[in-house]
Amino acid sequence: MSLLFSREGEYSIQALCYIALKPYGELVGNRELTDELGIPYFYLGKILQKLVLRGYLISRKGPNGGFAFAVQPDKITLFDIKEAVDGAESLYTCALGFKDCSNENRCAVHHEWKILREGIASMLRDRDILSIARESRREELLKLQTQSQ
Repeated sequence: MSLLFSREGEYSIQALCYIALKPYGELVGNRELTDELGIPYFYLGKILQKLVLRGYLISRKGPNGGFAFAVQPDKITLFDIKEAVDGAESLYTCALGFKDCSNENRCAVHHEWKILREGIASMLRDRDILSIARESRREELLKLQTQSQ
């Protein structure tokens, strides 16, 4: 599990990146996603339903069903996914877990953590799913482009 995202968040990003490399609007089946990404089938379905409820994906049931983007993937940021799946509040809580930590009642690392979390939140807002997919999966993108020609 990463420092920024839960396992659910990681799986969401991986699935969205995979879907982003397909032609826009093409449905990608849950089985294909789980086979290609190694994510448990039923777990992934539940995760992606959260993104459907948030309006980022559409889903269709049935043998030709699957998931596709409801909005362009370059309009969905990592911050959006963090917020939808994990909740963004972890970016605003005390690094040491003190409930009463604030600007007025600081813990020992409050100032440093505030600077770091502002930088992290900014980075998450600046990076979109499409660019992450293209940068992370160059070989797969080239393979998909070759297949579609």
